[in-house]
Amino acid sequence: MLRRWCALSLLIASVLQPVSALEVTEAKIQHVQTMPQFVAHIETLKPYYDHSDFQSLEILLDQLPALTQEVARSQLIQYASEVRQFNSARIAWLTIQAERQSPFTITEQGDGYTVQRMAFFYSNQANGLLREWKKELISQHATVQLEQGQLTLSEWLKGDLEQQQKRSQVIVRAIPQLSDSAIDVLVEQFHSDPQLIWLPDNSILAALAAYSDDSKLYDLLWRRRTDQYSLAEIQRLSSTPASDFVVSQLIAATSNPSLKEPAYRALTSFNPLPEMAKSFLQIQLGDQIERSLITPYLMKQGHDHWLQQLLAISTDPDLITHIKEILPTGQIPPITHK
Repeated sequence: MLRRWCALSLLIASVLQPVSALEVTEAKIQHVQTMPQFVAHIETLKPYYDHSDFQSLEILLDQLPALTQEVARSQLIQYASEVRQFNSARIAWLTIQAERQSPFTITEQGDGYTVQRMAFFYSNQANGLLREWKKELISQHATVQLEQGQLTLSEWLKGDLEQQQKRSQVIVRAIPQLSDSAIDVLVEQFHSDPQLIWLPDNSILAALAAYSDDSKLYDLLWRRRTDQYSLAEIQRLSSTPASDFVVSQLIAATSNPSLKEPAYRALTSFNPLPEMAKSFLQIQLGDQIERSLITPYLMKQGHDHWLQQLLAISTDPDLITHIKEILPTGQIPPITHK
């Protein structure tokens, strides 16, 4: 194996030697890509990538004409992005491709200007794959630490804002893979570690609340500053069966002024309306400001029949007037004189 990699390293080193720029056109590249013999040849090269036999792959690539070789490298790295399975040999080869500079350039001419650019960008794509691989390694390591109870969130998430956000997403991706015991450990950290109140966003909190159904986590989520993750959790809850727990969380979310409207919208989306939601909404309808927020959603979601029932039983003159104003004339029950 060592001998094979030494030979490969020497071969690659020769490939990476500076080469004078060669002019090519998009049409020429397209022609090479569509040649039947080239398409067939690429299919014969893919198994070498599948089996991580990069010594043989490089020998075969080196036998191709220069332009054909560059097109082949570009398509092989595209194939690598589709396979998405990495091992040490593949990472070593992709690292070399990321550092490789293609000698071909394309000249683009416009109105009064001429621009020369690279003809192939597979080195950028290889770099992107390497970044994805590094993210996977970090995620796998974090998952192992979480399962072993060895990861303290407030310590692991330290750093600048960009690092915090990246590492937060690592935890979010790991949460669905964790055991119940590991989830419990994370939940307890949110209960006991005051440093976690300074998280840059609600991504971890929303994901953990969703997987744990922990009411204290939801209480913290609704009290924190609203962002895309708390809004997305309200939307997710509205798409689940209307259990008492789900309804109670949406009711709790209305206490946050910036979550009030989406929470009302979510509550009124259930059809039929759960009794717990009816009781809460009926109380809220007694407030002039709240009912102006709630009744449009009730009408939009087709709950006008419930409003008719409220009209028949309510003793609040302001609410009665409001319902009469929004209900179509034909839906207002006749007044019964006693």
